[in-house]
Amino acid sequence: MKKTRLRQVFEHFDGEAKVFDEGILKSVPHYRQMIGVIVEMLPFPRQKKVILADIGTGTGNISYNIKSAFPNSELVCIDLSPRMLSVAKEKLASFSGVEYIQADVSAYRFDRRFDAIVSSLTLHHLETDADKHAFHKKAFRALKKGGYFINADIIIAPDKKMQDVNLAKWQGFILKSSSREFAADRYKKYKAEDRPAVLLNELDSLRRAGFRSVEVFWKYYNFAVYGGVK
Repeated sequence: MKKTRLRQVFEHFDGEAKVFDEGILKSVPHYRQMIGVIVEMLPFPRQKKVILADIGTGTGNISYNIKSAFPNSELVCIDLSPRMLSVAKEKLASFSGVEYIQADVSAYRFDRRFDAIVSSLTLHHLETDADKHAFHKKAFRALKKGGYFINADIIIAPDKKMQDVNLAKWQGFILKSSSREFAADRYKKYKAEDRPAVLLNELDSLRRAGFRSVEVFWKYYNFAVYGGVK
């Protein structure tokens, strides 16, 4: 039986959990800077007790940065992969106030209100723009008034020539960081598993979901950090 795309995504990340952190630095240009922007854009006083959700927690890199910056925060970490969450638990073991939930983010129903919802390299796995918009609306409803939604993700250009440049820059970075075999494997998984959206469409989707002050906080070719305020 042919695997569903979601099953492919699950097996990919669950299988790479132990080596994810090494691979992501070879795969995503300026990765540390990108996730750092997410934390920098959160407007809360450092000692305030706020509640945040990390969608697609992975190995906990964003969550670690959030807890380091906001030590009194309560954090809900949601990911499909139990092995990813296991690595995240180890990474965040020194922090209190962290909850871990294994769930498919597209089907997950938020059961509380958040001061911020963040995500990194996850929502591009949603199949269509309509699916992404449905998640944006769900995130909007789950936020407190004045709450922030911030997403770091792979995106595509609205024009083929622009997209060709984006992909060439990305593939060039991976080749410099690793091997041809690794680069070929990343691109194969990208084509099979990923469904990135046009950035301008994402910004429009956020506005239609109800967000204000929609903004692009950071961009490097086919990677961007963007979001809005409820």
